[in-house]
Amino acid sequence: MVGDTPAVRRKIKVSVTYLGALAAEAGLVSEEFCFPDTPSLSDVLSAVRASRGPAVGRLVADDLGAAQPFLLITVNRTDVPYGQNPAVADGSEIWLALAVSGG
Repeated sequence: MVGDTPAVRRKIKVSVTYLGALAAEAGLVSEEFCFPDTPSLSDVLSAVRASRGPAVGRLVADDLGAAQPFLLITVNRTDVPYGQNPAVADGSEIWLALAVSGG
């Protein structure tokens, strides 16, 4: 019967790019993650922790998936202030970098 077929759920794809020292630590420049539903930023950071292991994971997020205070994040080239956890749309590009200080 037409119209009785279940809707096919599309996976949400998000691209993560590691910049500078974080790329060196991660051992790659970028990777893609898929989610069954629209993820929050903390969902993406938790996926990074799981994918890259504890050394990179500790640099990116805490055990709850919250961003580390020294991590610089952009979503689609828009800075994400520390403490915010926006939803991340399908096809989004997230850039992650470690803050650098010195004089």
